[in-house]
Amino acid sequence: MKFPIRVLRRRTSSEANLLPGEAPGGGRSFGVRTMMILVAASGAVIWAGMTVREAMAPVHLWARRLRNGAADERLAAAWDLAMLGGDAKAAFPSLAAALGDPDERVAVAAAWALVKLQHGAKPSQDPQAADAARETLATLIEAMRDPRPAVREAAADGLGHALTPILGVADLDRNAGALLATLGDESDGVRAAAARSLGVLAGLAPTLAPEGLTAALERDPSAPVRAAAALSLGSFRAGRDAIAVRLVRALGTDEPEVRDACHKSLVRQAGLRDPLFSSRAAIEAAIRDFPPRTAALVPEMIKTLASPEPRARSHAAAILRESGPEAESSVPALIDMLRREVDSYDPARPTGDLSLWDPIVQGAQALGDLVDVSPRTVEAIPVLISILERGMYGARPLKTTEALARFGPEDAERAVPMLLGALRREAPQGDLLVGAVCEALGRIAPGTPQADEAIAGLIDALDGDRPAKVANASRALASFGPSAKSALPRLRELAASSLKSSGRSAALSAIRWIEGITPEGPSEAEPDP
Repeated sequence: MKFPIRVLRRRTSSEANLLPGEAPGGGRSFGVRTMMILVAASGAVIWAGMTVREAMAPVHLWARRLRNGAADERLAAAWDLAMLGGDAKAAFPSLAAALGDPDERVAVAAAWALVKLQHGAKPSQDPQAADAARETLATLIEAMRDPRPAVREAAADGLGHALTPILGVADLDRNAGALLATLGDESDGVRAAAARSLGVLAGLAPTLAPEGLTAALERDPSAPVRAAAALSLGSFRAGRDAIAVRLVRALGTDEPEVRDACHKSLVRQAGLRDPLFSSRAAIEAAIRDFPPRTAALVPEMIKTLASPEPRARSHAAAILRESGPEAESSVPALIDMLRREVDSYDPARPTGDLSLWDPIVQGAQALGDLVDVSPRTVEAIPVLISILERGMYGARPLKTTEALARFGPEDAERAVPMLLGALRREAPQGDLLVGAVCEALGRIAPGTPQADEAIAGLIDALDGDRPAKVANASRALASFGPSAKSALPRLRELAASSLKSSGRSAALSAIRWIEGITPEGPSEAEPDP
């Protein structure tokens, strides 16, 4: 090995006068110690800059920990970045790389953090938002090939959250294709996640076909996967009738978890959170964006009216109600169903949720909506009266009364005694039932031999301090015209009383109508809040 030869020479007089560190010819030279001091100082400055930056924007600190920290530090950093949401966009490369982290927990957290990056993204404010969403989509689709089921499940769930609203049709199709392929995954959790995400996607892609999910509902061996498929099918617009048939079938035959999901999905498909208190106009408004029901659906729903599952019967009746004139042929089956429900009624036995999806409630509403469509609906009147005779509770008397009000006096006159009995009883529905009974009496009783009895019952209903009850009874009395003159003294007292405005206004309107002063019909004053 060769070593450098240090050459010694005599310093010249000019060199001998140089100051320490000063080089010949001017300037200064730096020794090793000086250079070390400069490097250390530069490192300190860089470290201080990083510290300040990480203090001002913790995303950089957490991204560094995600890359270089121990397993628990990486996990905490991933969740911290997820909490930042859209403010953590600078950490995208670190999060994308973390999907391959050897610790499964870190990879799952990174998948959710990537989804959270897209929260609040608005292309109108950020031109790169759509490109960022596409990059995230591609990253998650790649993660769905990970050998670890938990990572694939997180990626499949992530595809249905926060990404899709700002993507174009081609990107949505790509998303759907990846999720549909994942419905064949060996892991139950991954298949369920894909089914859930397809439901989210269906709300953004109206033309998305439901066949993959309907196949999962019918054939997947896992009940949680079938439940996830059933719940997501309620968001689809394409193939709505075929979906309803499969959901109603599963509702009557599958396991409880799946039946509950089918029920929720059918409620969503109806477009109403609470169809019980929804008028025909409300139903039509809610389903305006959905394809109309077709006559092909009716036979399956008629068959379902005999299902042993009460919610299946309820939904079949609700779908027939929604079908309108197409459901004319279902009238005999609806009447038979109601008759069976009445015959099997046991007041001592709990019968489930009577306020939302009860077969009697939905069947009565369906028959009421079909009064103008089929003359055979008059055959339902004895059954509807028997529901009131049984003193049933819940929404049954309310919706039965509303259905009776749809019939004319010549058909429903026999219901007047039962309606008056319901008016005299204090019912759990309170003003709702009283209002329905008063409306039914105002439509059915005028001009019949029982008109005087109905007027007397309505006058009795004017007593009390409930403005809504007074208003409903006043409007019903106005429907009798001059025949209700016996009610004028009490109506005048109410008009001059300190009753809330809705009651006084209805009483004044009834007085004018009974006296023949106004050509308008009974007042429709809004109830007081």
